[in-house]
Amino acid sequence: MTVQPQTIDLDAAIAHAKARSDEFELITIREAAATLNVTIRTVRRWQAAGKMPAQIKHGRNKKYRRAEIEAMAATLGRDAS
Repeated sequence: MTVQPQTIDLDAAIAHAKARSDEFELITIREAAATLNVTIRTVRRWQAAGKMPAQIKHGRNKKYRRAEIEAMAATLGRDAS
């Protein structure tokens, strides 16, 4: 029985890896506020009220997942750029 080497579509593998890394990209509160088109103070108030996605501890800083903030911006009808 001969084992055939498996071929991999390199472009598809790279695209998949990039999509996965973008999914978990972390952003600062300043970037989250800009994406949501609100002030940092508003983001902090929303966080205290439980309206923001969970923060991720990154070293000494707390950050947000970009995908979650962009989804929130879309829900709010804000420009997620």
